[in-house]
Amino acid sequence: MLDVDGVTGADLTTGTSSSFSKFVAGTVDCEAESSAAGLAVYDEAMREAVTLLHGLDESNTVIGGITGRMADGTEFTPLELDPAFPTDDHRLDYVVAASLYPRYGLA
Repeated sequence: MLDVDGVTGADLTTGTSSSFSKFVAGTVDCEAESSAAGLAVYDEAMREAVTLLHGLDESNTVIGGITGRMADGTEFTPLELDPAFPTDDHRLDYVVAASLYPRYGLA
């Protein structure tokens, strides 16, 4: 993730939840001039993470806990990457890697 332009740091952890689901969670620090540009940096970082999980055949790994963060406190979640997510009531712990496969051209 640190190879993505605009990513200045990442603090991610992996594990297994109490319901035995694998997860990746933590923060990705994004440096950008605007929130739109910050979201684009976060999007590219998530592309890298999702592509890696796809290659490992980990499509059901929960990635909803990966948050993008800008220096001004602006934060991004995977819900902002796909307009099909019902953002009013969609839970981040339901967002798995496979849910972003179409966005990144993965099958």
